Amino acid sequence: TTMMPSHQMLHTRYGRTFLTFDQDEISGSYLLTFKNKEAEGGIHPDKRNGWGFDEDGHPILSRNRVLNLLSRAFTRTDDGLDYMTQLPNPISKGPYKGCYRGRDIVSMFIPDGINAEYTAKDRETDVVIEDGIVKEGVLDEKFFGTKSGVLAAAFVYRFGWDEGHQQLERMTNLLSRVVFAAHMEYGFSLGITDISFKGRQAEWIGDPILGGPVGRFYDGIDEKFEEVNERVSEVERLFRSRRLNEVEGITEADLKTALKDPVLAKEQVIGRITKEYEDYARESVLNEQPSTNAMNITVNSGGRGNESQLQQMTAVYGQHQLTG
Repeated sequence: TTMMPSHQMLHTRYGRTFLTFDQDEISGSYLLTFKNKEAEGGIHPDKRNGWGFDEDGHPILSRNRVLNLLSRAFTRTDDGLDYMTQLPNPISKGPYKGCYRGRDIVSMFIPDGINAEYTAKDRETDVVIEDGIVKEGVLDEKFFGTKSGVLAAAFVYRFGWDEGHQQLERMTNLLSRVVFAAHMEYGFSLGITDISFKGRQAEWIGDPILGGPVGRFYDGIDEKFEEVNERVSEVERLFRSRRLNEVEGITEADLKTALKDPVLAKEQVIGRITKEYEDYARESVLNEQPSTNAMNITVNSGGRGNESQLQQMTAVYGQHQLTG
């Protein structure tokens, strides 16, 4: 029995979980709690195949959608499969009366007495869980992912080691099935159109770092690239003529490095210049693609990929540094 999952949920030294959500489960928990900025003002579930958004852009689901999700939530017992037999409390008034909030669906599976406060993966959104209820925030990989899983320790603090493992195992069994089902119920998929700009998005954007208009998306990307390319060429020219000290933006630390390794000093300066462009390209994509863009969701949730891949695929700027 030592190797049973209920005895191996938490690492005894680091307090992190061994069994966690990954990929589709992380995307699913994100889809139930994220904020759709383009849907502020509300979209009724009846107008979007049972999956809508409230006035603040947070997901709300129809009764049928919730039933579909909860039909996947079960645990195995000696007598067979034990299914969920209740629904979360619906919205009681207003235009969305009778619908269900995505965060309330997740809260059904978090035991009473579990409390947690932390900052989400985006390093901006505060997540608040009080007495097992998700009050604020988006549930991404930091909620129950492989790299952090901040919620796990709360089970031990609340219930003790043995019962905490049992409660954690039960939640994992049930909620992992529900959030995976949410991933499918939402109709989540990733295609070539999710990594490119088209129509209105390609025509006019603002510079995400410097401010002000820069024209069509890829025109702005090209202009920024040419600017950075000229600056890098100038660094290279001054380096070859042994005038690295004349480079704009070079620091005292760079000059000290140049005394021992001038090539390394040059690469440090070039690295800072190219990073400006990489930040520009990445922020352009994150700011201008809609909240429901599948590529952005996979990266923002932590389910798959990373921000560098947004830069490489959508902004069409690949890896230009080889270090190790």
